[in-house]
Amino acid sequence: MILGTVFLTGITASFIYNRLMAKIGQNILKKLRDDMFSHMQNLPISYFDKNTNGSIMSLYTNDTDTLRQMINQAIPQILQSIFTIIVTVISMIILSPILTVAAGIMVIIMFFVVRKMTGISGKFFGYQQKNIASITGFIEERITGQRVVKIFNHEEKSKQEFDELNEKLFESAKTANIYVNNIPPVISNIGNITFVITAVFGAILSINNIGNITIGVLVSYLQFSKSFTQPFMQIAQQLNSVVLALAGTQRIFELLDEQVEQDEGYVTLVDIEKDEKNGIIPVPYKTGMWGWKHPHSDGRVTYEELKGDIKIFDMDFSYVEGKKVLQNISLYAKPGQKIAFVGATGAGKTTITNLINRFYDIDDGKIRYDDI
Repeated sequence: MILGTVFLTGITASFIYNRLMAKIGQNILKKLRDDMFSHMQNLPISYFDKNTNGSIMSLYTNDTDTLRQMINQAIPQILQSIFTIIVTVISMIILSPILTVAAGIMVIIMFFVVRKMTGISGKFFGYQQKNIASITGFIEERITGQRVVKIFNHEEKSKQEFDELNEKLFESAKTANIYVNNIPPVISNIGNITFVITAVFGAILSINNIGNITIGVLVSYLQFSKSFTQPFMQIAQQLNSVVLALAGTQRIFELLDEQVEQDEGYVTLVDIEKDEKNGIIPVPYKTGMWGWKHPHSDGRVTYEELKGDIKIFDMDFSYVEGKKVLQNISLYAKPGQKIAFVGATGAGKTTITNLINRFYDIDDGKIRYDDI
């Protein structure tokens, strides 16, 4: 009955545990994706110019998936292993404090070795995640522009560029996995050395009747010493997921730390009506007519009819500070005009239309809508 109760309790606890971890893990990822997408809506256009669609997509797929593996698998296993280590250490101290000191020294050595190897693998796992993002972005661009690739017979060049990106991914992933996969055997061998040292040291103490160490105590202690290494092995096996997840999480937080676009505008469009006596007046319903609501520093608010008169005076602009792409540009478009920008790639056609929409702020000069 006692054994049956223990097993039944274990089954129930295991069921509840798995259900809880699945719920907690998915809730965390859902909230994270919601935060990422919400934050992304407020980022300036420049962020999307600097990052490919595929690279941004990989944040929601590859990087969040590494986090899921860490939450659902690595963290629970590590917590269980830590609990086992604590219980084992307490038992070892009770059996022989002297021998535990020797084991503790080896654990400190193990800690510094593993820390060094984990640091190196973590750096290369970071490179791996960035290379995955680069290759995902490249593939997305080539699939979208497949017709252009074929029209200009660009297949071989595309293959060469893909091979270069793939080689970088291979190198970073290979180096990261070499280090992280060598951690378990390193821990195992340090554990074996600890076992041998403990056996020799304990035998010497037992022969010389030091520390009340009998043969029975020594044999029991060696069993604990062997068990002591196992949880470290289990933690080491999960380090791959943890380090990979941390690399992915770093990229996610880089997105969340991006500065959102600040809305510093104070002129807004409103529905208006024209009145012969009062001129232009704002109304709370749709009229098909629009006007600029223009607050002034002295507290006055004026209204101007939206006509579409656009003037650009002596405009300078640079995507990167210190590298101007447009300088001393003056243009105008009268209401009702249709104007086409024609020129070679890189001449500034898209840049000018982006500036008219204020997707970017200009470095110098003025852009006026209906003289506002």
